[in-house]
Amino acid sequence: MTLSLVVLVDADLADGTVISNIAIVNSPTDPETPKESDPDETPVDNNRRAMLMLEKSAPMTVIAGNNLTYTFTLSNQGTAPARNIRVSDMLPAEVNFVSVDMGGMLEGGEVVWNVAELLPGAAVTLTLEVMVPANVAMGTVISNMAQATSPDDMDSPVNSNGVAVTVETRANLAIMKQSTTARAVAGENLAYTITVTNNGPSDAQEVVVTDPIPMGTTFVSADMGGMLENGIVTWNVGTLPAGETVTLSLVVLVDADLADGTVISNIAIVNSPTDPETPKESDPDETPVDNNRRAMLMLEKSAPMTVIAGNNLTYTFTLSNQGTAPARNIRVSEYAPC
Repeated sequence: MTLSLVVLVDADLADGTVISNIAIVNSPTDPETPKESDPDETPVDNNRRAMLMLEKSAPMTVIAGNNLTYTFTLSNQGTAPARNIRVSDMLPAEVNFVSVDMGGMLEGGEVVWNVAELLPGAAVTLTLEVMVPANVAMGTVISNMAQATSPDDMDSPVNSNGVAVTVETRANLAIMKQSTTARAVAGENLAYTITVTNNGPSDAQEVVVTDPIPMGTTFVSADMGGMLENGIVTWNVGTLPAGETVTLSLVVLVDADLADGTVISNIAIVNSPTDPETPKESDPDETPVDNNRRAMLMLEKSAPMTVIAGNNLTYTFTLSNQGTAPARNIRVSEYAPC
């Protein structure tokens, strides 16, 4: 049998006073009764209180475009329970909220957890995940601290240690170059398309594309501000956001005396301080010279097999070029039936 007894300690009992107490059992069936329990001695400690401690941790660095996880350890270092605890963390301006555990909620720009009770010596771990946008500059320091409050901790609110995370940037650029025609003709223009893609996770800063003019050609034009200097066309693309693509165009004139079978080979190069693997070259584009190119027209005419007298009749003409060169100044004529 287990019995319980509750007493009220006198309000004026001084610290260090020992409350000593015994219990006695008696029964006519036990000839050795009455028997006493060992004394229970409980010291008076009027200084019992909750004492919250909040520690915050995070990696020292984060790559722009990736997620960042903060970990919070809330503990009660005191001698009494802490109740109705509120833990809050104001989101830094450089991040976006992703998720939170343990029932935490985003309230405005602040993440808040409510912990009902934390016994003496107990601890709880909380986590917050945020995303650092791809356009945050390299070297940016993301700093903040969290706070815990409880009516049972006379020293609350309690601040966590400050955490500083330094932003690093890393882009992954890819470059492709391709002529717009399968063959080149001596004395005619040859156009190229250059495609640069940033596969992230960070925005690529200070992107520069260069393209040496291929042997056997001369520069004609470049779009997007491309400039020719010392035989090299340079585009200052600037910032290329993660996941975005930029397309550049280059036109050259094939030398008039370039022989059939000559292969015009060319590459383009991309560079950016955000991509540690640059400079990167495109695969070579190899365009053979074919001076025997010619136009070859084909004209097909069609109409219904029958027509009712008094009705209209429609003829359809399909004109195509089956050759290897453009056909210009084309004249299509039709003699009306008698």
